[in-house]
Amino acid sequence: MVSESYDYTGLESALRRELRKKIIEWHFRNKRSFPWRETRDPFKVLMAEIMLQRTRSDQVKKVFERFFREFPNIMSISETNWESIENLLKPLGLRHRIPRIKELINRLIKDYGGRVPDKYEDLLGLPGVGPYIASAVLCFGFQKPVSMVDSNIARFYMRFFGLKEEKKRPHEDERILRIAEFLLPRDKARKFNEALLDFTALICKPKPVCEKCPLKSMCKYPSKKN
Repeated sequence: MVSESYDYTGLESALRRELRKKIIEWHFRNKRSFPWRETRDPFKVLMAEIMLQRTRSDQVKKVFERFFREFPNIMSISETNWESIENLLKPLGLRHRIPRIKELINRLIKDYGGRVPDKYEDLLGLPGVGPYIASAVLCFGFQKPVSMVDSNIARFYMRFFGLKEEKKRPHEDERILRIAEFLLPRDKARKFNEALLDFTALICKPKPVCEKCPLKSMCKYPSKKN
């Protein structure tokens, strides 16, 4: 199993295969359904990720569906009154997010002709887009084999490998980013990333449900509690 001094680029192939297999099998039986998972439109994926910031998925689902019924694409948004867009977004809370969305849409129209860029660096240059959202757009919107690490996924990897927290923001920890990259099955990146998002929301959450975890025999976290 992995230690603090472990070379993460050399994760045992058997461990990688087993973790991937168990996570994907679990997800087949337990996956959640969201409208943004039914699309391959990069703009819809981007908007969903912006809406999901610090907001429950059940709140976002209603707003997302209504928003794209009203505005099926970015150009239809540019042709409407911004006040009506604000009214659609208000149920999400976090009012400071609304001007950022406006700036984001204006930037996409002005700099990219209404298209979402497909390069990581360009995505990071957009208002409100950080490393996780950029990776999510590349994976879910452009079908690229990109690993993703949010705070929940970082928590899972920290527990699984028995790592000590070295940063206040573990999802920016270089060790975690390297682990995520080398565990990613490049031929099943989207499936694996969706599985991790659901697994860390339903099983390896702040209060983990270890008794239902398919990885408990491999994980270092349960042994720490005994």
